[in-house]
Amino acid sequence: MMAVQRLDLGQSGLCATTFAEVGRLILNNWVWTLVFIVLGLVLVLLSKDEYFATTFFGFDVQVSLSTVGTFFVFSSLVSFYFENRSKRKMFEEVFEKVVGSSNVAKSGLVDCFENSRDLNYADDLRKAKSLKIFFSYSADFLKRYSVEIDELINRGGGVELVFLDRESPVMQCMHDLGWQKPSIQSGYETIDSFCAERERCEKLSIRFVSAMPRYSAIIFDSHMYVIENTLSAVRQPVPVSRIERGGYLYDFYLQDLMKATEMARDDG
Repeated sequence: MMAVQRLDLGQSGLCATTFAEVGRLILNNWVWTLVFIVLGLVLVLLSKDEYFATTFFGFDVQVSLSTVGTFFVFSSLVSFYFENRSKRKMFEEVFEKVVGSSNVAKSGLVDCFENSRDLNYADDLRKAKSLKIFFSYSADFLKRYSVEIDELINRGGGVELVFLDRESPVMQCMHDLGWQKPSIQSGYETIDSFCAERERCEKLSIRFVSAMPRYSAIIFDSHMYVIENTLSAVRQPVPVSRIERGGYLYDFYLQDLMKATEMARDDG
């Protein structure tokens, strides 16, 4: 059976691509450097062989082999050192300009969008193995992606919905700030209808919280989208951030949101 719980929530890759390219170039340099070093050493060893103790157009073959072999070895080492050093410096400068700083890479932030309405999560849902969403009362995501959510459930993926409790004191604050009751009521009716149609689905759970963080979130397997919320009811573009797993921002938001599920109690 679909689990319905009421919660008491308290107060609550450009980077990877760039470094992968650096690694690929350095690996290529390693390979070619080793090739020329081995070739140089072979030439030096051959110069010791009495078979090459002869001259060719006035040149001593042994001396020539030894000279060319030594040149290959030392020039390869010098070239490798300076070329890799210059490439690292170049990519550090590019990284600094494009990404901003290494702190951004550590955060997990990989993209930002000016307007949440411009995003399409269909591809994320088709590839996902799990889904968690945290919203106040908006059910637009459920209406827009109901087919993709059902497909995810049919694949065996778990879906967890977390919304603000309609009886929460926060609702009165939203009314005072101009949020219309009919709009809020319509959102909850959509939520109720969505869950009622999937009442026997064991992979779907819905929870309600008494307070929500000042943002909404959509969490997939390896990344999340953090959607900023506004206090004003005036419609305006709402920015969204995409954050990859492994960054400190991902860990911060995940821990903050998971506090809700930790404080769950069965609503019967």
